[in-house]
Amino acid sequence: MNLIPSRNEASLAYWCSWHTQNVVAAIRREELHSSENAASMKQGAEGACSARAMLNEDLLFGPDGYAYQFEDVRGDLYLMLDDGWDVDYGINPDKRPECFGSLEMSEERFPSVKGHSPAMRLKMINDRVKALGWKGIGIWVAAQRAAEDCDAPYGERDRDYWRERVLWCREAGVEYWKVDWGTQAGNVDFRRALTEIGRELYPALTIEHAVCIGPVNAHDHPDEALRGRYAGMGWVAELSKEIASESQVFRSYDVLNALAIPTTLDRVAFLLAHAPGFVNGEDECYLNAALGCHNGIMRSHYCQKVAIESEDSRGLRLGEATAALRWQRLAPAFAGTAIACSEEILFDDRFYHPGDSWWGGANGQTLVQGAPAVVARNLSVDSVRVRAETKPYVAVSLNPNGAYTVAVLPRVVAGKWHYPEAEIWCDIPAATDTVGVFGENADIHLNFTGRVKLVLAQSLLEDEAHELTEGITETSEGCTVTLTGEQIKRLFGAHDMSAPALVIRVLRE
Repeated sequence: MNLIPSRNEASLAYWCSWHTQNVVAAIRREELHSSENAASMKQGAEGACSARAMLNEDLLFGPDGYAYQFEDVRGDLYLMLDDGWDVDYGINPDKRPECFGSLEMSEERFPSVKGHSPAMRLKMINDRVKALGWKGIGIWVAAQRAAEDCDAPYGERDRDYWRERVLWCREAGVEYWKVDWGTQAGNVDFRRALTEIGRELYPALTIEHAVCIGPVNAHDHPDEALRGRYAGMGWVAELSKEIASESQVFRSYDVLNALAIPTTLDRVAFLLAHAPGFVNGEDECYLNAALGCHNGIMRSHYCQKVAIESEDSRGLRLGEATAALRWQRLAPAFAGTAIACSEEILFDDRFYHPGDSWWGGANGQTLVQGAPAVVARNLSVDSVRVRAETKPYVAVSLNPNGAYTVAVLPRVVAGKWHYPEAEIWCDIPAATDTVGVFGENADIHLNFTGRVKLVLAQSLLEDEAHELTEGITETSEGCTVTLTGEQIKRLFGAHDMSAPALVIRVLRE
């Protein structure tokens, strides 16, 4: 028996090329200089410019191209062409900002589309990507017109400009925009208008918004209660509320890999309280699975070759992305609903030597990031109990379709990235028969109500469920299914360095 459907038709997840563009730029620099050391990324604007160069037709479709990843779950993913696809090589936004926001595929980068209309260029690349099994391409969009006066106040001509580009995408079948930085990035009216134009002219188009911020939350806030917290970001947090309220999807934005869990968890918990639409938690795959958020996957096998924040080892944990997407076939991302956070806040910290991160602002600093110990969506935080010397972050949710998810998330304490040992008790709602379990090094006790005649467990990277015969204890209200950390790992199987992920199904009497 296979508990996992073959596809998630409603998925708005994507694999984004940006991090891999940075990685490939670093690899090529290392090869050029014949260094014996692992490649490392450049920081700041210099790094962004070198990454921007690493997006073209050959890198997308050539040998070992970007488009040949994640074969098992491509049907659940858009392939997001990030910053660089619609400008020629060498265009620097600091020197020539007026070039960004055209949405006209660069003929220099994609020579096979040369001579065609903007809509047909998009369609040609979109069709090639779909032929490889993806949902299609998504496109990074600068928040501005490509014009000499790109910084002029937003007006009616902007509406005509963006209406034309929405119609191009309708003709091309391009269904996802990732709207990022630009001269109008913080303009709520601009972002609201884009969403309205998309809904009017092309309802199948999803327009994702964000607030463009640095990769850590209020790390230098003078108030200790707000230091390392998203709520301490002042105008950023307030602007996020405004833009999220107008967004089909709102993205939590860039983070530092090693501190990504507390940074993103705190952002997502904040955003879910204010966003009527979906939230995209970027590459925090198990966090997204646990809280019903969309994935903006950035990891790839290229990342194995780059020496940067190596304890995070995402390039060696590709299975986590696949497992999260397969779980969301059973428990799709959802919008709205209540969010609850524990009063207990956990703080992670890491010291950054120069060159440890792509963000120069981290150099020579110990960065501290905080997030709630437990975040619960559609559930009470009291329904989860954690016992541990060093607590992990725990995220749980009840999907509108009845599926329950629990994720144990890692910590970074004194610079050490790890999953703490823990025991976790989860009270499963009475109508729930499907549970997703994510993370490692924890014994998890699932308290079910009602009589249960059979318990099945399946690795989220495999296609066959197995009957559980151990760890099942009858209680006065039903039964408790106990999964030890070792048992969870064994049931998951050996899949690169990915933390385990299982689906549990109970059949009731």
